[in-house]
Amino acid sequence: MYDPSVTVDLAAVRPAGFGRRNVKEIRDPIVEPLWRGDRVLVVADGGSVTLRDVEGAPLEAAAAIVAALESVINAESAIIDGYLTYQPTQPSHALLVGSEVPTAGQMATQIFVGRGLRARAMRPIEQLESKNAARNAAPPDHPLAFVAIDLLLVDGQSLLNIPLLERKRLLESVLLEAELVRRTPYVRLPVDTWLSSWRSMGFRELAYKAANGRYVPGERNDDWALVAIPSN
Repeated sequence: MYDPSVTVDLAAVRPAGFGRRNVKEIRDPIVEPLWRGDRVLVVADGGSVTLRDVEGAPLEAAAAIVAALESVINAESAIIDGYLTYQPTQPSHALLVGSEVPTAGQMATQIFVGRGLRARAMRPIEQLESKNAARNAAPPDHPLAFVAIDLLLVDGQSLLNIPLLERKRLLESVLLEAELVRRTPYVRLPVDTWLSSWRSMGFRELAYKAANGRYVPGERNDDWALVAIPSN
């Protein structure tokens, strides 16, 4: 449940990092494709939206995304973890709506949701390197998008101690989707059905996160682990 006694300093929150565990050690995991690019936090407060990098510095170069976020965040205040990426806005890429356990209908009809969107994939905070800029470069007509992966606070209430699966479900109600704003897809085991599709979209790694895990801001989270997508 919510813990109203826990206060969150909006300016002090930093993204959680991935731990060093093997994915087989993650209990009851949620599995997501791993985005390459710039990890950011969206801070919404009183109708104003700011993007902050992993060090907490405001980002000034994403005016179109800020405007889009202002129109789709359904809360007075919120902190949303995610990535700035070209991947969803590339014609060959696609995103499922961020929901648990896709149905057969979703598999058939939503594999290419966002067909007109274009974006670059992202890396976790401890893996961000200068070479990402070149690796993630996209043509000028491919705009950046924001892809949300987690919800840390809503309407002044901390969600850091709320299980991940519940945070995901709250995120669906707090953050609507738009051309430049998406929620990452996530599935439960087994993931074999999705590997070829995600690999064809350019994803190379998967993030395993404990469904009952808490959020650990600014630190490595041992409930999060990475694994490469098999080449075939």
